[in-house]
Amino acid sequence: MPPTGALGIDYTFVCFGVQDVPGAVQSIRALGVRGMNVSMPHKQAVIPHLDHLDETARAIGAVNTINNIDGVLTGYNTDCIGAVRAFREVTEVAGKRIALLGAGGAARAMAYGLREAGASVTVFNRTAARGEELAASLGLRFGGGRTSARQTSTCSPTRPPPAFAHPMSTRSPDSSRHT
Repeated sequence: MPPTGALGIDYTFVCFGVQDVPGAVQSIRALGVRGMNVSMPHKQAVIPHLDHLDETARAIGAVNTINNIDGVLTGYNTDCIGAVRAFREVTEVAGKRIALLGAGGAARAMAYGLREAGASVTVFNRTAARGEELAASLGLRFGGGRTSARQTSTCSPTRPPPAFAHPMSTRSPDSSRHT
């Protein structure tokens, strides 16, 4: 069969619902599947079943792409590349201070990629322990979080948090709406 598609290659993208991660990874080898994308919640679970991890996947602790070359499975994480490219479409990130909201898998990939691109990243997360862990694991600052999901915010729709106040004023940007 001749190559097809815009890149001139004969491949088909097929989605699989996976319950058995070790079995799914073994199937990549057994069926000769050339590559596989990995989504949540399996990005960390596949790691012990792979032969190699690239440096980025190892540092982030998550894999979103598996490459099969002659039965040798290598895990990669390209989430951070995509995140940095998206930021660079707006501004160069080197030397910038970036507040990262969240500490899940996507945040971990962004934090790593932005740090590697020269940004100064500060992590904020609702669950302080998780945010602190992410910051510590990548050598970043932790800016704060709530320790309990039951705590209530001090913000209201008519009063923005202090971070939104103009630096040269004690009034918030929308103080004209206050009565």
